[in-house]
Amino acid sequence: MKNTEIALNVLKHYKTFNPQLRNYYGIVAGYGLMNIAEIAGEGSEEMDMAKHFLASYPDHIDHVGYNFPSYRIGGNPKARAVYMGYCDEKETIRVHAEEMLTAPRNALGIISRPRQGQHERIWVDAATAVTPFLVFAGHIFNEEKYYDEAVKQTIMMYDVFMDSNNGLLHQAQGFCDGYSPAKFSDDHWSRGNGWGLFPLSELVEHLPKDHPEYQKVIRYYINHVDALIPYQSKNGFWRQEITLESYHGLESYEETSGTGLIAYAIGVGIRTGVLDRRRYLPVFNNAISGLKKISIGENYEIHNSCPSCLSPGDGSIFAYLSLKSPIDEPHGAGPVVMALAEAHRCGIVE
Repeated sequence: MKNTEIALNVLKHYKTFNPQLRNYYGIVAGYGLMNIAEIAGEGSEEMDMAKHFLASYPDHIDHVGYNFPSYRIGGNPKARAVYMGYCDEKETIRVHAEEMLTAPRNALGIISRPRQGQHERIWVDAATAVTPFLVFAGHIFNEEKYYDEAVKQTIMMYDVFMDSNNGLLHQAQGFCDGYSPAKFSDDHWSRGNGWGLFPLSELVEHLPKDHPEYQKVIRYYINHVDALIPYQSKNGFWRQEITLESYHGLESYEETSGTGLIAYAIGVGIRTGVLDRRRYLPVFNNAISGLKKISIGENYEIHNSCPSCLSPGDGSIFAYLSLKSPIDEPHGAGPVVMALAEAHRCGIVE
């Protein structure tokens, strides 16, 4: 079966329990949907599904509370769709791009927790919420300020969250229960590293090549990919705690959502020529194979995806590994679909 067919079936199953693609993890699934719709083209089932998703936001969704107002309009998939010419909501994108330029920040200027009194709390997940949206807004309006902020936010987060000992990212600062606001979570979490590498890969592909920070983006991207490769498991995965197979009796399981995001990002680098195909394609192939064999069940349900996670408990590795992974955990489908779409684009059709 073609990878895009598998991706569509994963989404169809996902919609049996999240029919609106609501919440931020549903929006990530929507981003995967936009990718396979672009591949399938106008008139396809995928494009019809994508256009229904786009039309549903914001007025036909049972919204939850959001840290980022752009989620209310459909977030990154809506911005990508406007950029690619699949919907015409330019002014809606402008309003939310402008909001991102003035959203709460910590003392360093990193977009932070919007709640009053929590503006020094930062987490790498925010890079995914902000950077792709802004780089697409930059193209839509030909506005340098959007490109600049797209780069600034992700690069600053890398500078803050990068562990110099191994080149991997911590997830958060200021969220650990009972600790100083300056304390970082101890993790090198699979999905957290994906939340960083995915927006960096969107800059690799979509930031104008003459942007003054483009070469810096490339350097950060390659360095992170190279730091991740030694930790890839034999089955093609990055583990819940990337650096460990187990810790104090807890398994660091092969985690699906982070592997999907990382695989997508590596595929972008291969396709755009930023990564050498001969060197990196085996890594990408191994990840895609693992997702298909282990993460996707017989009925297209998703296995081994970490549940909602923001510096759990004291932010320790033990706390991250204590989180159990239910079948069809809702963060898993979107990254899997994204990775399968990128596999198709890289020439891995089946």
